[in-house]
Amino acid sequence: MVMQQMIGAAGVVLLIAAWLWETFENIKKHKIELHPHFAVLYLAGNALLTTYAWTIHDQVFFWLGIVLFVAILSEVVYATYINYK
Repeated sequence: MVMQQMIGAAGVVLLIAAWLWETFENIKKHKIELHPHFAVLYLAGNALLTTYAWTIHDQVFFWLGIVLFVAILSEVVYATYINYK
């Protein structure tokens, strides 16, 4: 059980690192190419999976879902700000 949690936690760290890296690179370029349909589908799907993780008491995937939801939401807000600036 502990080994499974460590593997899950490592996966969470890598996924979050990838999103953070991509987000900061886009911010440095002052350009985010984010298709609105992708963002809506991603946010909805992620919200459902995060809810599912909560109902089955899976902390690793619950917190991954929360962090990735915030990441994509921040990209949407930033992309909207940049596009209307």
